[in-house]
Amino acid sequence: FWAGVGALERNDELGIDLRSLAGAGYGRYLLQTGRALWSATAGLSVVNEQRAGDEASETNLEGFLNTEFE
Repeated sequence: FWAGVGALERNDELGIDLRSLAGAGYGRYLLQTGRALWSATAGLSVVNEQRAGDEASETNLEGFLNTEFE
């Protein structure tokens, strides 16, 4: 299955006015029964940070891994 991620964050203690994240990845069900569902997802995301008092922003490409068990 395909997965999408997104987030908007602000952290005054670290001096971050806005941290935006958008990405996509591919996942697979590792276990699928009537009582349990276990999946794993991996992908890439683009992160942009705007710091307080700084006109320039910083953009990074990051990888992510996720697993869920229900």
